[in-house]
Amino acid sequence: MKIEHIHISGFGKWTDADFDLKNDFQVFFGENESGKSTLKAFLIGIFFGFPRGGKKAQSYEPRSGARYGGAVTIALQSGRYRIERYDRTKSTLTVTSLSNDLVLPNPEKFLVKLFAPLESVDFEQIYSFDESELAKVASLTDEDLEQVLLTYTRPQAQRFLAWANKQAEAGQSLFAMGKNAKRPLNLANRAYKRLQDSRADEETAYASYQQLAAQETTLRDQLANYAAQITVRQSDLAALRQELQNWPIYREKLQKKHAQATPQKSGSQSFTPPSGQPQVERAQAQQIRQLDQSGRFLSEQVARIQAELQQLQADIARPQSERPAVQPIRARLSEWQAVQARAQQLFSNFSSIHQAFEKGLPKRLSKQERHILKQSLKGLTVGAILSGIASIPILLTGFANWLGSTLLVLAAGLAITRFQKQNQQMRILDRFAPLKLDQVLAKQDVIQQANQDQEDFRQLSEKRDQLDHELLGLLVQNNLVSRNDSQYWANGQAARWAENWLAEQEKGDEGQAQNALRLKEALRTEEELRNKLAENQRQLSEALAVFGLSDVQTFYELAEASEQAEHEASRQSIIAEQLGEELLRTLQQREQRDGEQAESRLKEEIEQAQLALDQSQEKERQAQQELANLQSQKAQFERTGGLAAFEQEEENQKTDLKENFSRYLALSLAEEVVKKAFLGKEDQQAQAVLERASAYLAQLTEGSYQTIGLVKGQLTVSGENDQIFQPFELSSGSRDLLFLALRLALASTVHEKEPLPLLVDDALVHLDEKRKQASLALLKELSSDNQILYWTFDQQQAGEGAIELAAH
Repeated sequence: MKIEHIHISGFGKWTDADFDLKNDFQVFFGENESGKSTLKAFLIGIFFGFPRGGKKAQSYEPRSGARYGGAVTIALQSGRYRIERYDRTKSTLTVTSLSNDLVLPNPEKFLVKLFAPLESVDFEQIYSFDESELAKVASLTDEDLEQVLLTYTRPQAQRFLAWANKQAEAGQSLFAMGKNAKRPLNLANRAYKRLQDSRADEETAYASYQQLAAQETTLRDQLANYAAQITVRQSDLAALRQELQNWPIYREKLQKKHAQATPQKSGSQSFTPPSGQPQVERAQAQQIRQLDQSGRFLSEQVARIQAELQQLQADIARPQSERPAVQPIRARLSEWQAVQARAQQLFSNFSSIHQAFEKGLPKRLSKQERHILKQSLKGLTVGAILSGIASIPILLTGFANWLGSTLLVLAAGLAITRFQKQNQQMRILDRFAPLKLDQVLAKQDVIQQANQDQEDFRQLSEKRDQLDHELLGLLVQNNLVSRNDSQYWANGQAARWAENWLAEQEKGDEGQAQNALRLKEALRTEEELRNKLAENQRQLSEALAVFGLSDVQTFYELAEASEQAEHEASRQSIIAEQLGEELLRTLQQREQRDGEQAESRLKEEIEQAQLALDQSQEKERQAQQELANLQSQKAQFERTGGLAAFEQEEENQKTDLKENFSRYLALSLAEEVVKKAFLGKEDQQAQAVLERASAYLAQLTEGSYQTIGLVKGQLTVSGENDQIFQPFELSSGSRDLLFLALRLALASTVHEKEPLPLLVDDALVHLDEKRKQASLALLKELSSDNQILYWTFDQQQAGEGAIELAAH
């Protein structure tokens, strides 16, 4: 398996980051806090699931707020695949085969099969390690060192051994001898005996609790009765208050029940037409209103046309000499139009050149910039190459090293000079993008002219705005426009207004002829309106005569009186509807019974009903208080759970005694069982690990130690003279190499069908320089079978092809 590409959408400090892994031994270089460990955690999260987070675990939420997750492209013997996992708490996993772009139906099963039999913890313990693990080797005791080394002869042994150690620790912390020299199991047994002795007191308390429960039932029944009584009394009180509230309305209806519903009279004139039919009356009244409105509209139209006639007559009578001076306005407008035409021409000239550049119209090249662009870099390039080539054989022969060094320095200086010149050219050309070098040099005169046109346009624009302002002053001075109306005019609006006004003035006598025609048309319209107004007045007089009226004012007075009478009749109907039949009948009965005293007696009944309601509510409140006190007493018994809780606690303690004793035995024996199952067993897997680890150790120690063996469950190391050593007898540096050899041997043998990548995070920092170089050489050799991702902060270890994290 080889990782080819990494894409991070959002994970810790990384956002929208991409990494192409082109080497089998892929180095990632970065200072502390550059994201090395975060990148390794991302890879493990893609393969086995992202961390859930918690009080101690790091969740790697994106700092930028980007979507959590990303994708990894891998190459297997069966083909290439892209694994995508997004979101942390409810993550979505997708695996796509890149050979046919098909999405696999069961991505989790694909990953489980790919890494089987390893789980996440196994993968991290075998294929992922950092400097902290080598640092721990130096601090281990002799016994612990051998135990740790033995775990790396068998996959998954370390995980089960760690679990067994935790079980033993849990057994010791829970059931070991205490400071009082008494085992906790004995203390628990005595607590159970004391619980049995308190049974009699608990039964007495339970009898008191039952008595309180019976009293609670009685009080709840009383409260239910009080609540029903309060509901009835509240209903009665609400009915009485409704009667009192509607009593004035009832009296109003009673006082007006004999009121006449016929229209009122004004003087001796009657509003009722001869037909006596209500429908006819309403239609004729509506006709009068329409005729009156039409007459008012016609009168307004006559007044308007008369005002227009007066204006036309005044315009025709005004002599030509009274018109404002035209010549100053025409002269200033002509000057503005000439400036405007020239400005538009300049804008057209430089805007077409401006659009050809990505960053706007640039300034013309200076003499120094022109010289830089015309310089050729070929000479510097050839000089640097020839100087570098010439220095190589001189340095290799071992003679005249000063000459080779001089040539190397010269080659480096030429290369740096070429790089600086090239950067200068690129910065200059960037100003003229997208033009190429030859185009930039060829268009300098065009660019200079465009810059001059742009500056001339700016000056003409200022002059054009000044002329427009002066033209506006002439218009205000000659009373053609008001200063208030013109203060919000935009630039150029005064010129457009003057242009239109001069066009009107040039018509001369033609405008006077048009005014004469308009005057004739206005006189004809006035005559038509007057005829319509006279006809309207005639129809209105006829309509009023039907009611026996002579003027409209009297009609409106009589109509208002009639509407008032209709309103009173409608009011009576609304009162009856508002009261309702039942309430109206109740009020009638009260009036018949109490007469003039009905309202005062109604108020007395309300006071009595309110008093009765208050008394019932007070009894309910007292009963609620008694119930609360009783419930408080019950709660004191219920805090202990009562007899049932006591019996349950007694049974629980009995069961806990049995379970805890069994658990104590299981926890105490777990460590021995796991050790016998995993450590010191010479099976096929362990033998393969030891053989490969021996070869690795011999390479790392340059033959000082050649063989790692397993004798009666204990590891041994053979030296150059077949001298046998125990691991704890080795030096600290040799211990580190022994640990590294076993770790790498396990990683290279446990998953041979599809070799998995090895994740190494600054794991060699504690080794001296000689051992570090030997370890790096072994890792690079192993990378031909197992891809190795190596994170380091040491720039000397980065080398060619390293990925610099600071650049992403």
